[in-house]
Amino acid sequence: MAGQSEREQKVSLELTDEILQSMEVGMTFRDYNGRISSMDFHKSSNYLVTAGDDESIRLYDIANATCLKTINSKKYGVDLVSFTSHPLTVVYSSKNGWDESLRLLSLHDNKYLRYFKGHHDRVVSLSLCSRKEYLISGSLDRAVLLWDQRADKCQGLLRVQGRPAAAYDDQGLVFAIAFGGYLSTYNVKPVSSNSTLEASFGPEGTYVISGSGDGNVYYAWSVWSGKEVASWMSSQAEPPGLQEA
Repeated sequence: MAGQSEREQKVSLELTDEILQSMEVGMTFRDYNGRISSMDFHKSSNYLVTAGDDESIRLYDIANATCLKTINSKKYGVDLVSFTSHPLTVVYSSKNGWDESLRLLSLHDNKYLRYFKGHHDRVVSLSLCSRKEYLISGSLDRAVLLWDQRADKCQGLLRVQGRPAAAYDDQGLVFAIAFGGYLSTYNVKPVSSNSTLEASFGPEGTYVISGSGDGNVYYAWSVWSGKEVASWMSSQAEPPGLQEA
């Protein structure tokens, strides 16, 4: 409890110009000298995880400046890596160019717990909610996918007109997507298991058209106001999906 209280006090410290200017290098990890493509600090422990160009994932104890474990991913490669709420479980993306699945990996025993398949090109953005089992990924296939770590299939899909950068807030209530000079935020709402959530931005980025499972309806939303501006019924038997031409 004392260690947890100390970490919370450090997090609540207000940063000022003077504090930033007084900062110095506190620790140096010298076990790997190659390029690091991604790194993530666990929110409630002293762990740091990194992804290296040598196709390895490394787990560090930042309190003692030691490397605890190195896990190789020679078959898939590793590009982006992020902790889940558990300090010994991560999600990472590959960079082998032939399998763009995300992988839920246990660092404890080096076992894959789940595969998240849906992207068709390199994943360039990955963000996990530290308090819930949600994650969001963005790819060069111009798709942003919402995932639940307990399910194999994505829970939502959003088409964008460019390279996306996506992020979840720590409360799991809001996520944001940036692409092509635009930044949009969205409320996270439960989606029933028999619903299809898919959406696409218009070519000018000012409207979003979405398909849903509630009565086979298409909706048009204003990016600027966040309000619904139009809706259309679909004659399809299945919930509508869509893509901007």
